[in-house]
Amino acid sequence: QTTDLLPTLLAALSVTVPTGAVGSTLTPVQGNLSIAARGQELNDLDEPTAVTAPSSPWINNGLVIVQTLLYGVAALVLRRRSPGAAVGPGRRRALRRLRQGAVVLASFPVATFLASLLPWWRADQPYLAVAGAVILFVAAVSALALLGPWATAVLGPLTVVAALTAGVLTVDAVTGSRLMISSLLGVQPIVAGRFYGFSNTVFALFAAGVLLTAIAVADQLLKTGHRLGKSGYRRRAVLAVVGLGILATVIDGTPGIGSDFGGPPALIPAFAVLALLIAGIRVTWQRALLIAGVTIAVLVALSMLDWMRGPEARTHLGRFVQSAIDGEAWPVIRRKGAQNLKILTHSYLSLLVVFAAAFGSFVLAKPTAWGVRPLRAAYDHSPTLRPGLIGLAVLLLIAALLNDSGMAVPAYAALMTMPLLIAACLRALELKADERQTPARQDAPTDVGPDHGPAGGPVVRPAGGPLADLSADL
Repeated sequence: QTTDLLPTLLAALSVTVPTGAVGSTLTPVQGNLSIAARGQELNDLDEPTAVTAPSSPWINNGLVIVQTLLYGVAALVLRRRSPGAAVGPGRRRALRRLRQGAVVLASFPVATFLASLLPWWRADQPYLAVAGAVILFVAAVSALALLGPWATAVLGPLTVVAALTAGVLTVDAVTGSRLMISSLLGVQPIVAGRFYGFSNTVFALFAAGVLLTAIAVADQLLKTGHRLGKSGYRRRAVLAVVGLGILATVIDGTPGIGSDFGGPPALIPAFAVLALLIAGIRVTWQRALLIAGVTIAVLVALSMLDWMRGPEARTHLGRFVQSAIDGEAWPVIRRKGAQNLKILTHSYLSLLVVFAAAFGSFVLAKPTAWGVRPLRAAYDHSPTLRPGLIGLAVLLLIAALLNDSGMAVPAYAALMTMPLLIAACLRALELKADERQTPARQDAPTDVGPDHGPAGGPVVRPAGGPLADLSADL
C-alpha cells in the first residue's frame, strides 16, 4: 500500500518510525522463483481483478434479485393451500424443486471462492471462464448436499452447505487467504482493504456457516440420544456448541489467521446464547452481563497477544491497543460509527434492510402468528432451530454494529442462511404431509414430530420424555 512507503523509507534511513504512522515496513523475502515465475505471480494477482472488480456490483445486484424471486415463489408455493389439504403429486414436485433450487442458490457464495482454485483468468474469454468455474463448483456443492444420505433430513442439506462454506474459508485463512483475493465476493487488491484474514463478507459467511453447523450437530445429538435412550445427551449437545464456538472464535480472532477485531465480540455472545437455550437455561440480564464480560476479556487477550509481538508484526488488533495507549482510540471508534451510520442512511434501500431485519426477527420468534406455518413445522422437527436462529440474530446484530461497514454482514450472511432456511421449511412441510397421509402406530403416540435417521425415514418417539421437555424449555 502507499501507506507502507513512509515507514519503509524511514526504516531505510535508520529513523524511528512514529507510532502514528499508518502502514508497515516492506520486508524483502529471499525466494527461489525465476523472474518469469515471479512475473506470473504478479499477473495472477492483477488479471482476476480486471474481471471481478467491475463484475462484483452486477453480481451483488443479481443476487438480491434472485433471492427476492426465491422469497416470492416460496411464499406463493407455501401459502397456496390450507395446512390440512392433501398434497398431490404436482404440489409435492413443486416443493421438491423449490427446495433444490434454494440449496443451489445457497451454494453460490462458497463456489465463488472455490472458483479461484482454477486459473480462469488465463483463459481467452475470462468472463465466460469465471462463470463456468462458479457453475462447476455450485453444481458440485449442491450435488453433495442433495444426493447424499442426509438429503431427506430437514437439516441435512443445510448442514452440508454451511459446514463446507465455513471449512473452505477456514482452510483459506490458514493457508494465506489466496481464495479470498480477487474473488467475486472477496476483496480486491486495488482497494487494499485486506490482504489476509476475514473481511466482512468472509466473516459473515464463515460465522453463519459455523453457527448453522452447530445448530445441526446439536439437533442430531439430541435426537440420537433420545432415540437410543442415553442419558446426558443434552449436555453433549451443549458441549458441541461450546466447542464449535471456541473453535470459530480462535480461527476468526487469532492474528495472522482471521485477524478480525469485530468478529469475536459477535461470535461469543451468539454461541453462548445458543448453548444456554439448548441447556434449558434462561438468558437473564445477569447472564447477559457475564457473557459481555467474557467477550471483552477474550477480545482484550487476543489484542494484547498481538500487541506484544512488536510494531513490525502487529495486525490491526495490536495497533488498536497501541492507539488506546496513546490516547487515540476514540477517533478509531468514531470513524467506525460514522461509516456504519453513513451506510445506514445513504439510501432508502439501507433503511429497508433494517426494517426487513426487524420484521424477520418477529417472524422467527412467532411464526404461527404471522402465518408462516412451514417455519413452525421446521421448529417442530428440529428443536434446536429456533434457539439457533435467535443466536444468529444476536451474531448479526452485534457484528453489524461493531465492524467497519458492518451493515454488510447481515446482507451477505443472508445469501446463504435464508435459502437454507427455506429449504429446511420446505422439507419439514413435505414430512408433515407424509405424516398426515401415513397413520401413526397406535401403540406409540408422538409428541413434537418425527425424528429422521441417516436415510431420512421417520423414527417414532414416545409422547412426553426429555425431548418434549426440551421443546417446552426452548
